[in-house]
Formats: sequence, C-alpha cells, structure tokens
Amino acid sequence: MLSRRPRILFVSPIAPYPVDSGVKIRIRNMLDSVAQVGDVDFVGYSIDPTPDNLPSDELLSDLAARCRTVRICRHPSWRGVGRRERLKILQRYFISPTPVMYADFPREPLLTMVEPLAREADMIWVERLYVAHWLRHHGSKTIVDVDDLDSVKLARQIALSPSSLSPRGEEAQVSKLAREERHAVSRFARLVVCSDQDRAFWPSVAQDRVWVVPNGADDRLFDFPRRPKVKNRLVFVGAMGYPPNVDAVKFFCADILPKVALQVPDVTLWIVGKSPAEDVLKLDDGVRVRVAADVPDVAPYVQEAAISVVPLRVGGGTRLKILESLALGTPVVSTTIGAEGLDLADGRDLVIADTSDDFACEVIELLRQEDRFSKMADSGMQTVFERYAWSKIRKTLSVDLQDWCENRGLGL
Repeated sequence: MLSRRPRILFVSPIAPYPVDSGVKIRIRNMLDSVAQVGDVDFVGYSIDPTPDNLPSDELLSDLAARCRTVRICRHPSWRGVGRRERLKILQRYFISPTPVMYADFPREPLLTMVEPLAREADMIWVERLYVAHWLRHHGSKTIVDVDDLDSVKLARQIALSPSSLSPRGEEAQVSKLAREERHAVSRFARLVVCSDQDRAFWPSVAQDRVWVVPNGADDRLFDFPRRPKVKNRLVFVGAMGYPPNVDAVKFFCADILPKVALQVPDVTLWIVGKSPAEDVLKLDDGVRVRVAADVPDVAPYVQEAAISVVPLRVGGGTRLKILESLALGTPVVSTTIGAEGLDLADGRDLVIADTSDDFACEVIELLRQEDRFSKMADSGMQTVFERYAWSKIRKTLSVDLQDWCENRGLGL
C-alpha cells in the first residue's frame, strides 16, 4: 500500500462541467477515478457560456470537491479569420509535420499553468493526445486518455464527405495523425483507449502499454422507473452540433425514415440534444420529425421512445448514447460504426444494420415484434449493467492506477 497519496496533475482541454455531453461524462469519470488514488491538481479550459468566458461558480465548486487545486483558463475567443491568417492555416496544413488539429490547439494559456505543476507531479493524466503532444517532455510519468483515434475518425469523415481541400492534403493529415498516435505508445508511460478494437491499432508488442477503459452508463439510470413507451416513436440522442451526429440524423431522415413510414405510417422521430446545428433544426416538420433542443434531461425522451436509433456513419471511440439507451430499457438499432468497440451481441443486446434498407427493415420488425422487443430491452440492460456501469469501470481503473503507482515507487 502507498504510505502517502501521490500528487497527480490532471490536464484537460475542457472542464467537465456541466456534465452535458459524452466527452464531459468520460472526463468526469476519469477524474473521479484518478482522485481516488492521489491528490489532484486540475488544469483545464472553461467553455461555460458565462460572460467573457470566465469559469462559473458552479464549475469551480464542483471541481474543488474532487481536487486539491483547480486552475481554469479562459478559452481564447475565436475571431473572424482574414486572408493572411487563412494563408497561414493552409501553409500549416500542407507543410507542418504536426497535424493541424494539434498545431491549432490554443496551448499557451494552458501550458503556462501546467508547467510548474508538471515538474512537481508524481503522475500526469492528460485528456487527449493533441494536448499531451505539447507535454511529451514529461512523457515518462504521463498517462494519456486517447478516447478517439483521430486518424480513424478523420479518414471516415473524408471518405463520406471530402472537404474543399485537396485529396493529397486530406490524406496527409490522416497520415500525420496516425503517425502521432503510433509514436505516442513509446512517448508516454501509458495510453488509455475505449475498446479492444482501438487497442489493436498498436502492434501486439506495444499493447501492454495501452489500457482499455470503456465508456459507461451512469448507475442511476438502471434504477429509473420504467415509463410507458409511446407507440412507434424513435429517438436519436447526442450533441447536435457535432458533425457525425448531424450527418447521422440527416441520413436517417432522408434515406431511412421514409422507408419506415411506408410500413409504419404513424412513426415519429425525436432528435434530442444540445446546441443543434441549423441543418438539424430544419429537419423539424412539426409532425413526423421533432427537435428537442437543450433539454434539462434526455432520459425521459429515451425512456418513452420505442427504439433508440444510432445511424452513425463517421466517428470513433464508443457511444455513450447506446449504453445509456440500453440502461434505460430502450432497444437500439445501430450501424456497425455506431456500436463499434462495444461488447454487445447483435440480435440479443441490440440490432446492427448498415444499409438504409436493412436499417429501415430492422426498425420496422422491432416495432412489430413485441416479444422480441421485450427480450432485447431486458438483455441489453443486463449486459450494460454487468459490463459498463460507470461505478465498476471507475473501481477497476482506480485499482490499476494504484498498482501502477506502487510499481513505480510513487507515494513511498
């Protein structure tokens, strides 16, 4: 056992409060796990919608309950980009050996606060490689939560919807991201990913340096009383300004929902999430498709829906929306990409379909087959409780971190 608690620096590109997105949910649970092992100094950006982008009192008090010290930077405000700045961006895009998403990360305000603490820390936990890239000189004591493999996510996004930049430039960015991700396993003490599938990105000889810490479902969801289902109602939940989610609902409304409506005329879709993009708001026709923006709690919408649809075509990591839907007793129909990395059985815990015809067919059949619907709801909930309850994930990670600290002689 440790004779003293190690001093741990936790660095994040965003402060996990309010907990209103999958990204913040994961960061909060990682922070809670780390705080079980040592005394935490937190440094991050505030993106709260407060005047002048200052951290709110709620954010500070929430973090203070978990951490020894809390330092929040203002996130640099984005201004209109002029012609000269656009040329600089393009130059970085084509010439810099560093991926654009790393080079454009506003690192100086964060690193100014990080460096003095990093030198004193026994362990450094960093959320995301594009932040850790600038702290690699502390790599021997740094654990990085990769979460998404950005090279995979960008490659999928380009394949689905090429940007206005040249194909060579796009391919170069994917290659640069993949190179950074491959090298990270030797630059840092440990990497953390969401699934065994992501872990397989690195060669087998390096995989002992990569921990799998899956995303999870809040334990309280399993105790929610069941609500009556609204017949033939579908739901999609997510951050609705996030491009993969925007693409998913547009694809569903254009290519899948009309096919379902031919067989189920009263089918409806509720799109629920924060900050919906204009393209999402336009989908609301007041009848078949409704958009519920910035609701205080998405759980009632998920509970009342007959099916949670996850028609994602791009993205990476693992989907909290699937785990949370199943925890609330709502069956899921998803694409393979949507359910990627989750240890769930197709046909038992959820349904997988990738073409618009197959997806529509599965939704129709599940709506019609009450017995199958009930069995899938029960199985999905049980599997998520056994494998993906956040309390169990946090406990496992805390034990692994404790062992890691003891093996390195920290806290002795």
